[in-house]
Amino acid sequence: MVTPVLSLVANPLSCEECALERRIIRFTYWCGIVCVVLALVARVLDPLGITLSLISQKLYSVGYNTFLDGAFISFTAEIATFIYAGAKIRSN
Repeated sequence: MVTPVLSLVANPLSCEECALERRIIRFTYWCGIVCVVLALVARVLDPLGITLSLISQKLYSVGYNTFLDGAFISFTAEIATFIYAGAKIRSN
């Protein structure tokens, strides 16, 4: 399955480095999606009084903001990798 971001590259090079960049883009995209889904689940469960106690610790609780931050970092890494790959393709 090709993500929409990967289909924007006009002339992908067939080299190991480009394949690695594609894997990084796919991995960070799906990590971001998982973080968003977990954030939504945590946000819905919060008013019900249910916390994500499986990953909560005694001094530090994991809330939906943690997952939103993770999604932001994942999507930022995906965009940065996509821009780097696109600039490399244009320079060749």
